[in-house]
Amino acid sequence: MKFMRLGAIAAALLTALLISSIASLAPRCHAQPTWSFKVELLPSELYMGEWGTIQVNLTNMDCSYRTSAEFEFEGIPEQDLEELEGRAVEMFEKGLIGGYDIQITYAHGVGGQLYYDAKLTISGACSGNPIKIYYVFLWFPWKDYPGRELGAKAEVNEELKAFDPIEYILDGVSPGSSKILTFNIFIPPDIRPEEKLLKPYIDIRVHYPGWIDYTLEGYPTEGPFEIQPYRSFNLTITDYDGVTPIAEAKVVIRRLMYYYEKREYVTPENGTISIHRLLEDYYEIRVYWNSSDYLQESQLIHIGKHHAYELASSKTLKTLLFNVEIRVLDLRGRPLDGAEVLLDGVKRVAEKGLARYPLVPNGNHTLQACWMSLKLLDEWIWVGYHPTLFPEIKKPKYEITLQVGDLVVQAVDSGGSPIGANFTVIDLSGRLPSVTRYSRSGFLNISRIPLSRYLVKALNCSKAFGTCVEASGEYSLGGVSELRLPVHLISFKVYSMSGLELANATISFGPVSAKTDESGSASFPGVPEGEYLVKVFWKDIEVYRDRLKVTGSVVKKIHGKVYDVMLKIRTADGDPFAAKWVLVDPSGRMHAPEAPTDIISLSLIPAGSCELRIFDESNVTVLSKTFEVEELAELEALTLPIKNLVVKAIWEDGSPISGAKISLSEIGGNKSYESVTSSSGEARFDRIPYSRYSLTVYYPRTSLAIIKENVTFSGDPIEVEAKQAQVQVKVVDWLDNPLRDALVRLHVSGIVLGELRTRVDGVASFSKLPNLPAYQLEVKHGPLKVSEVVHPGQVLAVKLGVISFFGLTIYVSDVSSMMPYIVGAAVVFASIAAVIAFKAISARRKTLRYEEG
Repeated sequence: MKFMRLGAIAAALLTALLISSIASLAPRCHAQPTWSFKVELLPSELYMGEWGTIQVNLTNMDCSYRTSAEFEFEGIPEQDLEELEGRAVEMFEKGLIGGYDIQITYAHGVGGQLYYDAKLTISGACSGNPIKIYYVFLWFPWKDYPGRELGAKAEVNEELKAFDPIEYILDGVSPGSSKILTFNIFIPPDIRPEEKLLKPYIDIRVHYPGWIDYTLEGYPTEGPFEIQPYRSFNLTITDYDGVTPIAEAKVVIRRLMYYYEKREYVTPENGTISIHRLLEDYYEIRVYWNSSDYLQESQLIHIGKHHAYELASSKTLKTLLFNVEIRVLDLRGRPLDGAEVLLDGVKRVAEKGLARYPLVPNGNHTLQACWMSLKLLDEWIWVGYHPTLFPEIKKPKYEITLQVGDLVVQAVDSGGSPIGANFTVIDLSGRLPSVTRYSRSGFLNISRIPLSRYLVKALNCSKAFGTCVEASGEYSLGGVSELRLPVHLISFKVYSMSGLELANATISFGPVSAKTDESGSASFPGVPEGEYLVKVFWKDIEVYRDRLKVTGSVVKKIHGKVYDVMLKIRTADGDPFAAKWVLVDPSGRMHAPEAPTDIISLSLIPAGSCELRIFDESNVTVLSKTFEVEELAELEALTLPIKNLVVKAIWEDGSPISGAKISLSEIGGNKSYESVTSSSGEARFDRIPYSRYSLTVYYPRTSLAIIKENVTFSGDPIEVEAKQAQVQVKVVDWLDNPLRDALVRLHVSGIVLGELRTRVDGVASFSKLPNLPAYQLEVKHGPLKVSEVVHPGQVLAVKLGVISFFGLTIYVSDVSSMMPYIVGAAVVFASIAAVIAFKAISARRKTLRYEEG
């Protein structure tokens, strides 16, 4: 019996209380959920490469808080009490209870069996919460396999109560706290040898009490575990490349040191055999196979020492059977498509120069190659491993070069330029029949023929020149050979006069003609000796003509009469003049710009006469003329008959007429211009075409014409003269005294020619008047107004009904109407004067008297 002290019980209770408090805070703090489970592996038998069953006992070991309990027993058998105490010790050692105490109060025996009355006290016993489990996922941490991909899942969907150690002590079980789970799982055949003892892990999907659903991952398992050291796997017997499976091969497996342990297999069509529960050890493997097509020194195609793990992980066993590739090339290194290749008499036709032979045994083999039914190669080749020649096996890929090449001949003229020909090719060895071909370019290429000497004949006939020539020579395979014929190549290079290449020009050479290409070139092959007329046409206009004597190949440069025109359009003053223009070249083609421009720019215009018309902004023709293209090409600028016109208007005394409007109207046209003379009497008209104009000069600031005449503008300034007149007017009052500041106005038909104020002497003078027969004169002074007619050169006196007296102005009409008032005023004035005089005399007299006295 073991009894715990009260102090230990108290300490255990306090510890349990603290743990319970901390655990209760975990969900509130939203920490990563944890739970206490016991995962116990039950005994199982598993083999690598087979499906197996694993059983796991899952127990809820939550210990959120601790409790204590007391139990009394009457007449409990001694054996039961010992078992009960044993379970209490187990729980105490596992920390599931804090302590226990058994007190025996009474003991008695019956028939050799002891019975007790006892009291059991358990302190600090674990007590926890139930938890809902959805499923459990079991997996292995194998290195070569992602563990969870080969795992197994067991559905639970049950709630497990917490394991109760008190129930376990009393009854030996704690019902509802654990669950036995069964997993069907496949054990890979090629796990590493050291992983046979590797225990699985489990992931548990639970509903955390009062919180969330959560997966508790990577729980370790407890208990003994081992995968049996046997492997079941499929093994494919293949060629050396591991690509082609081998059927009907005999496989013999012997365990090293235990040669009596022997297995034999015969491979099916797919070359794969199934090996069941091969013990983890080393084995000698021999493979036998017989080839029905090729030479074979031995039927043993493989012998080697292999470990069971090696076989299971590789899944294939490579043998000394090879896939032979033979690439057939000609002398230029090109694949010979269609060549016949024979390996040990097995014929293959090379596709794109490649012949393949599968499953060729290790050893020596005959190789032959034929082309055009001629055997060009016959030799031996070694395939695979050889202890001295090939101690390291290389891929059996062979390249063979046959004595096959190209016969390439180029027929050329005397200058080395290609020329068309009819060819006849004769094999001088007599192995091949003769060949006849025509080549328009003179290029003969008979490709991939056996190496030999060949006679080549070339014949060239020209219908245009009515001649045939022939040449021949002996040639072998290799580079390009030339066969020169006694005809010539005549080439022309045609340029414009400015050096531009003339593309698409027509060259007439004797009886033939041709168009020049983009570079202005044209060639005439196969030309016999002689003299020929050469003509060049550009846009159907002949621009060149000459004769050429041919004695050999020639390259001749021709400059045809084709010009570039680059003209600046200028006025006679040298100013740019933007205009629309139309030029019709000698070929009849019309050229015109899209918008007005001061430049005429044209390229490649054939020689001859062309018509040029230039229009101003109003589409009025300012120039229409026929030019030679050569003439235009030499010009830098074209001067138009347009210039700035200056008209000077003067009086007959030579003084300028300023402020006068001048109008120009083209005679026979619809052009008109206006301007005003400056202080110097000059008026400027911009860009005036040379022509006849009607010129009119108007008296300054009036619409009265003082000059009207026809003039011819040919670029020089124009001067016109107006006759002048003068008029003098003297204004006097009623007493013939000069009258100042009278307004004098001179006009004709309502047109005011001048307006002046009289001077101190009463005179107003009008000079530089238009020379008219008469003028209308109007004199105004206050309310007085007098109209007269005056003539050029006349001095006219005009009397007004006004009296100018000591700076006072008295109108006579006013004096007549006020005469009665004036007389009365005079009488009153005279009376007043008499009275004043009388008083003065009386006063004088008194003064005299006083002096006397």
